Amino acid sequence: MNNPHQKMQGAELAVWLASSVLVQNFTASFRIKGDFSEAELRDAVVRVREKFPTLSMHVVPQSNGGADFVYNPNLKIPLRIVERENDQTWNSVQTREMGVPFNMLKEPPVRVVWIRGAGISELLLVCHHAFADGLAGFIVLRDLLILLGNQQKHFESLPLFPPLNAMIPEFSGKWRVTLLARLKARLLKFLLRMNLVSLKAFSFKPVTVPPKYFIQTWEWSQTDTARFSARCKAENTTVQTALCTAFLRAFAEFHDDSWKRRIQNPINLRNRLTEKVGEAFGLYITAIKFNVDCHPDRDFWDVSREIKQTLKNKADDKSLFSELTDGCTLMDKLVPAVTPGFIAKQLTKMDYDLSITNLGNLDFPNQFGDLEFENIFPSTIGKLDEVVVCVMTLRGKMTFSFTFTDVKYTEAQIDTIKSLALRWINAALDAPQDETNEVTSIT
Repeated sequence: MNNPHQKMQGAELAVWLASSVLVQNFTASFRIKGDFSEAELRDAVVRVREKFPTLSMHVVPQSNGGADFVYNPNLKIPLRIVERENDQTWNSVQTREMGVPFNMLKEPPVRVVWIRGAGISELLLVCHHAFADGLAGFIVLRDLLILLGNQQKHFESLPLFPPLNAMIPEFSGKWRVTLLARLKARLLKFLLRMNLVSLKAFSFKPVTVPPKYFIQTWEWSQTDTARFSARCKAENTTVQTALCTAFLRAFAEFHDDSWKRRIQNPINLRNRLTEKVGEAFGLYITAIKFNVDCHPDRDFWDVSREIKQTLKNKADDKSLFSELTDGCTLMDKLVPAVTPGFIAKQLTKMDYDLSITNLGNLDFPNQFGDLEFENIFPSTIGKLDEVVVCVMTLRGKMTFSFTFTDVKYTEAQIDTIKSLALRWINAALDAPQDETNEVTSIT
């Protein structure tokens, strides 16, 4: 390891600091058929670190309020074993793990839970969101299964990449954005020092009663998935923006207060940075938020195309990386002057209805040696009053998960919102385009 110490910066540092007062976990789990031993799994958990150096790193705080991410080859990935009672055991285990914080001073940014059954099991990977995005978690879990299915397999080590904000590409006016962010940070620190602004005004008050996490999952058939994807293509829009339209209309109908709604869309940066990070385990995403007029008088597909154009405009290099540069620069300059509670409050501003993250088409194998890959269960949430829809396509089937807590919604309410969204999708599919095609309802 050429660089065993790495200064934490930007979003990575912000989420880690905030996690001292707010749990920032996400999970990924696979259901697999076949049998393996505890010794085989523990061996695979050790070997998976060969590819990902960040799985052997922990946090060392610095006196200035910052922290370093430090490599330790002796650091072990925690493994817990839970006996499988039924097909829903994974859900109770996964929702519990989402609320259990990491001790990053002593632990790596992941832990593994084996929900052990006879002939069928679930493997759950829990990740600290300061150090990884959702795709990174699924890549590690896939490689863990590859190693579990092949006891002789070894991976080549990936390089340790710099923090995200050190890989932001050049864009027009980058120097100006950086300068203004530094000036804003300097002004705020001055106001704090002069007691002209109090951190109490920005304080974060953790909930006194731990929230209860929920995950609802469902899957479309290959036929329904193909039909929905084909219609989106025919309408010159995308699966992501059509789903945004449907769920925003569902939230609008549920709340019955306004058809003008707001959504958050995570953006994958892996192929847009100055270094191509590929399958590295790290935090390589950002998010954009915007308003949408989703009134039912407007054509569903017109709204979807409008969202597509908005996403395109907001995700171009100048727009996207301007905001990212501003946030990362502010974070780095403010660390000595602010508290974790201040950072937590900034990160948890809930000014949108939901976030929809689409991991795309996951080209994972069906077999891992003698083990058969059967299903996948994702979950992610960053704010206690947030609702996150996670979407992915696997073997031609679109899989969904709804992740939320009881801070804002009940299970029955989320069921209602889901039903409303599916109704809007079916209505859009039923809308005339080619009268020779028969359309069946998606469930």
